[in-house]
Amino acid sequence: MTLRPLLLIFTILPLIAGAADAPAQVVDPVLTLRGAGGSGEARTFSMTDLEALGTVEIVTKTPWNERPSRFFGIPLRRLLELGGPGKTQLTVIALNDYSATLPAEQVRRYPIILATRRDGERMEIRNKGPLWVIYPLDAHPELDIPANHARMVWQVTALNLQ
Repeated sequence: MTLRPLLLIFTILPLIAGAADAPAQVVDPVLTLRGAGGSGEARTFSMTDLEALGTVEIVTKTPWNERPSRFFGIPLRRLLELGGPGKTQLTVIALNDYSATLPAEQVRRYPIILATRRDGERMEIRNKGPLWVIYPLDAHPELDIPANHARMVWQVTALNLQ
């Protein structure tokens, strides 16, 4: 037996072990917006790009949490405005291809957000992140209905403006 295979194993093994200990890297981009402008082209956003649009805070409970949380995110109204006038709905698509359509009138009327943070921390995929549609249920009890719960999509990856 030659030393070459053993040398290769001892060279690669530390690299593989080190990769398991490395922190997960944030994948860029985190959101694709289709239907922006009049061109119909897709526009991608990194988390930094999204938060540069301006964030707001909503304190609310959700159907999946008994206590209220502080959510920080981009008003969906701002993302809808990127589509230009005449858009009547916004379809939100999750990593698992679940989707829900929000009426544009509802998005314009209420401060619904695309949350990037919960209680000050970025949300991980296993905790409904990195992006989650949040309705201000506590501030607007009329929104606390099953149809809107179904629109509170988590693990959002794309928005289609129509």
